[in-house]
Amino acid sequence: MYDLAIFLKHPENFSLPMFEQYCISMGLNVALYPSFELEKWGGGFLPARFTDSRFKQYPNDSAFLTGFELYFERCDHHAFKLPNGSEYPYVVALRCGVADSFELLMAFAFGAYLTKMCEGVFVDPQDDVPYEDFRELEDAVGEIMTELLDLSKKGGLCTHRFDGWID
Repeated sequence: MYDLAIFLKHPENFSLPMFEQYCISMGLNVALYPSFELEKWGGGFLPARFTDSRFKQYPNDSAFLTGFELYFERCDHHAFKLPNGSEYPYVVALRCGVADSFELLMAFAFGAYLTKMCEGVFVDPQDDVPYEDFRELEDAVGEIMTELLDLSKKGGLCTHRFDGWID
């Protein structure tokens, strides 16, 4: 498992349609579960559909089911503080599995959006570096995408076919 955290000032700025447009601006065709609302999410796996013909593995279909675990909570007593004193009263915890090649890509794209639109700070506990600039995360998304394309060419891509949203 790979754990990530995004500390936020304004989670109310999240918009599902705007997230999907943001992904398109990065060259990613992503749709999150249609009824997802950040502040109302009960926690657990958030499914996403990722479509990209460069990864076509199934006849007549280039859409994959992916996603990540997401937990949203208010940090009333332990707000995250940066060295400059800025406080972030909300946290979005993300957990990515290694069995799905696209989970980390989706998590970084989601983190970049939250960092930009919700005044967030993205923290990767594996390297313990806070990212305040969404552009750095967009660069990471590009690097992950390059790695996935290379993995796909070598036949090592792990995917799950998208068969529609399940309630």
